[in-house]
Amino acid sequence: MAAPWRADEGNTRGWMLMSPQERIEHQARVRGFSDYDTCEAYRVEHHDLMVRRARERGLALPDEHWDFCSRLRRGARPE
Repeated sequence: MAAPWRADEGNTRGWMLMSPQERIEHQARVRGFSDYDTCEAYRVEHHDLMVRRARERGLALPDEHWDFCSRLRRGARPE
């Protein structure tokens, strides 16, 4: 069995724009989703927030990202 998903700078857009507490809360939230639509709504909201923070600081977020909600799609293979 795979270990639970863990947020880090390599898989979380805006990692450097989040406080340590926000990182913990983000990871817990992502781990807690059980349906794709709810997860995807949060993912879009989180991404928009990170884009706003990056713009405020004159930074750009990388275009590449991992879709942490994909594991919840019907027919998705377990990680």
